[in-house]
Amino acid sequence: MRKFIGRVKDTLYDLNHLMWILIIILAMGIIISFQTYDLFSRDYTTSETSVSNSQSPVSKVAEEPPSEIQVTIPEGATYLDAAKILIDANIIKDEESFVKLIQEKKLEEGILPGSYTLTQGMDYEELLQVLTTES
Repeated sequence: MRKFIGRVKDTLYDLNHLMWILIIILAMGIIISFQTYDLFSRDYTTSETSVSNSQSPVSKVAEEPPSEIQVTIPEGATYLDAAKILIDANIIKDEESFVKLIQEKKLEEGILPGSYTLTQGMDYEELLQVLTTES
């Protein structure tokens, strides 16, 4: 009787493992089928995505003027405060790189308070030049 119960337990354990393997394979199949359906069901030939010979998307971006933003650095603001203000105004994208550049150039005390008209995507060197020069 013990052998029989042992065999039944072994069979149930084997079926349990087999069941989990089948569930995992089924889940992967469903995920892959949804992904491939999404990939192949899109219409990539629409006018939004097609590029004519006369105008490429790169030239469209180049024609748009960079947007100018008025930024005020208040009196008593530290260089870290100024970096946060510039991040919030979308002038700089990487606060850490900007702060490191300030520290490398030893300009921690060199950022002057005032109102500045800045352009999105300005080079950090150029930006520091504007922020440390009296206008």
